[in-house]
Amino acid sequence: MTLPAESASEAESVESRRRRRRTSSADSADKVSGWNARNKERERRDRPGDELEERSQSAHPSRARRLRHAVRSEENADDTAARRVDVEARRELAALQTDRRDFLRKSAIGVGILALGAGLGYGGASARAAGITGGTRTVITDTEIAARVIGGVRIATEFIPDPVPAGTDADPYPGSAIQAAVNDGLAVYIPSGSWRLTAPISRPVDNVTIIGAGRSTKLVRGGGPCVSAGSQGGWLISNLATDAGGVDISSASETRISEVWVNGVLTDNRPRAAAAATGAGYYGVRATDFVTSGDGTRSSPYNASAIESAINALPAHGGIVFVKAGWYRGPRINLGRTGEGGRAKSITIQGESADLSGLNTENYDAVGGDDLFGTALECGFRINTYGCQIAFQNLVLLPPATGGETLKFEGKLDDEAITSNNALPIGGFRIQDCKFMGGDPAIWITGLNTGDWGHQNWNVLIERIHIREAERAIRIDDDGGNLYDSIFRGNLRHIIIQASAGDGTAPAVFVDIANLKGDWTDWLIEDSGQTGPGAYCLYVRAARTEGFQLSNVDFGDAIRSPKTAYFENYLSGQMTIRGFVFHKDVDLNGFIDFEGGLNAFWGGPGRVNTANEGSIVIRKMRGLSLPLGAIATPANVTIEIAPGKTAGPSGEERASIKPGTSGNRGVLKMWDATAGAYRYASIENGAWVISSTEPS
Repeated sequence: MTLPAESASEAESVESRRRRRRTSSADSADKVSGWNARNKERERRDRPGDELEERSQSAHPSRARRLRHAVRSEENADDTAARRVDVEARRELAALQTDRRDFLRKSAIGVGILALGAGLGYGGASARAAGITGGTRTVITDTEIAARVIGGVRIATEFIPDPVPAGTDADPYPGSAIQAAVNDGLAVYIPSGSWRLTAPISRPVDNVTIIGAGRSTKLVRGGGPCVSAGSQGGWLISNLATDAGGVDISSASETRISEVWVNGVLTDNRPRAAAAATGAGYYGVRATDFVTSGDGTRSSPYNASAIESAINALPAHGGIVFVKAGWYRGPRINLGRTGEGGRAKSITIQGESADLSGLNTENYDAVGGDDLFGTALECGFRINTYGCQIAFQNLVLLPPATGGETLKFEGKLDDEAITSNNALPIGGFRIQDCKFMGGDPAIWITGLNTGDWGHQNWNVLIERIHIREAERAIRIDDDGGNLYDSIFRGNLRHIIIQASAGDGTAPAVFVDIANLKGDWTDWLIEDSGQTGPGAYCLYVRAARTEGFQLSNVDFGDAIRSPKTAYFENYLSGQMTIRGFVFHKDVDLNGFIDFEGGLNAFWGGPGRVNTANEGSIVIRKMRGLSLPLGAIATPANVTIEIAPGKTAGPSGEERASIKPGTSGNRGVLKMWDATAGAYRYASIENGAWVISSTEPS
């Protein structure tokens, strides 16, 4: 790796040191011997309690206590020191998770950092210490380390002239010391404390790295940016806090901000690819930075408003809100309408983890309590899908304490953020790896004030979710506008719904929308469905289903509602149902292609019934029975009891095809209703032959 040269003089200094390392072994031994002799004298003189240190501590009772005199350079150890060594800053730097590899990785430039050990020494030097956390004050001799450089990293406090301030808000360090450190080297560490700036930290060179100690490193200017990369490239500014002025990288290229708190808001960006990029380039905000109450347990939850505050802190295009594990509680968060958070943004709410098991609240209390939930949001959300796009990932979601729906996706057509042919809802929304506990319903997709147009949601993805103990699980409706004309295009897969029940007649899953398209697969709906008269557990109705399929659905070991399912597609297309294992009655209407069977072990008195048949095909799943109930118009219903075999409305075989084999001919078997017997048709010598007995 080629390291950037800072100046001609520094390059000469580096080369001169390399030449010194290549001297004869005898010269090296003499030099080491001389250094060791001086080291012993310095160690004796610099022990805690010596007169020089006591004077320094007395003069500056804050960080001044921690500064040691050092020489200007290792070439002349006996010269008067021009700068102090800030021992605590070196400890602070060592305590950060920024060893040599980390620092190089973060900075992405060629400057190194000394891999500081417990004794803060390097190069086999003779510093003594009780370790980073020990009680003995570390001694760093001036022959072991030059005051101005630790492995190429300048420490800003070592550039502060006398008298040294306390580094508090009332007595801040001078920003000029940071600027001096930046002028002196390409990599600068700013220790914790308050720093007062009168101008932005800048330097007209590439590959500058400025790293602080975290939020405890506070830069205050009171107007304008605290750090400006100008039009340079390869800068890294990381791990510090600023006032509202922030960090300006708007004209820089391939420059990164990493964990910088601007006026209390965590900001970050990905590496810049071009100097023409503008803005701060944020990609995420932590909800934790807006938590003002609680400890994250159910008994003392975090304030859920922190999530909305984090959404508001995202830039205009949106980004990710990271929500750490813990319990969050508060009123419903409303997004996307005019004047609400998230307007015109694309947002991802990313939790730390979510337990998708079948455990309910009582189970959690019995086996581990709060530690098992992951990131739990007890607040509920209402999202105007015409005002923002959103994704929920790795979360446990609950309705607010006042009840109602958990997630409501509302297409408010008269409040579009971008009035361009329903641009935002065409982008869709996502719910992935989430668990819902309660809600009425848990997920509700609807419209509001849609007039004659209906609402639209395209490219929706709901996958790997678990809904437990909801009054109703999923509701997708046409919203009751002037026309039945709404559209839902989306995929719902790997869905578990358990214990979603009540004493009314509302289905656990209710879908009633004009245009329905998508691939819905791998569903378990167990111990669910309301118990009122005639209630269905699953209800799906549409006018058009040109490209819709529901497959691999079963109802576990129990179903609460009186009926299993209702399917209707009344205008065009074909609603396709595959691998549907039912317990109780299934009713089919319109244009349906249904394949299913009665649960072999837990099944009840379930039958398949049809009405208002446009064209219905009923297929029996192999290995399961297919009880048939009322068939209103048999002529419009095809019943397939096995491949190549069809049946009548009572399930009796009506027609079948026996394929021909070597030496035998194919035979068509048909039921003759007039004769009350089967007839067999085959072809002999190019002509049909019909017989009352099956040919051999």
